[in-house]
Amino acid sequence: MTATKRNQFTKYESLTTNLPVNPFGKIYFVADNTDAWYPRFQELFPEDIDGETRLFTNLDTAVGACTANRGDVIMVKPGHAETVSAAAGIVLNKAGVAIVGLGDGSSRPTITYTTANTATTVVSAANISIQNLLFVGNFLSIASALVVSGTDFAVEKCEFRDTSAV
Repeated sequence: MTATKRNQFTKYESLTTNLPVNPFGKIYFVADNTDAWYPRFQELFPEDIDGETRLFTNLDTAVGACTANRGDVIMVKPGHAETVSAAAGIVLNKAGVAIVGLGDGSSRPTITYTTANTATTVVSAANISIQNLLFVGNFLSIASALVVSGTDFAVEKCEFRDTSAV
């Protein structure tokens, strides 16, 4: 193992030991590449020892990098924003993945649905959890934003802000 790979492994391992997550899963990050600090974050967390990228600019791609039922966690930076403008705009199809939004109040990661009652996030795998995200859109109901067919889906500390005229 080269010194570089050893140091990369140490960064991820030390991060994992400080978080209340499954030590067998991997931690992925979602952040905006337009943020001034993004290049520094890429330097701090380059490809891991397995050659996998851990830093992504959207949830859908981060979920695609996860391995089902390994206990992977996706950490989403405060203020990150994504727009969903079509049905199945985000697809959560890897079982056992936890998505954790960082930040408080309106600085939490935000998912905005731009088409009235048709843009959706699809949850098709089991044992997925979403924590601390802000969902904004014109919702007929929460079910209009999250289309869930996977079992044991959990939503914790999330807020849904309806923009429809009542």
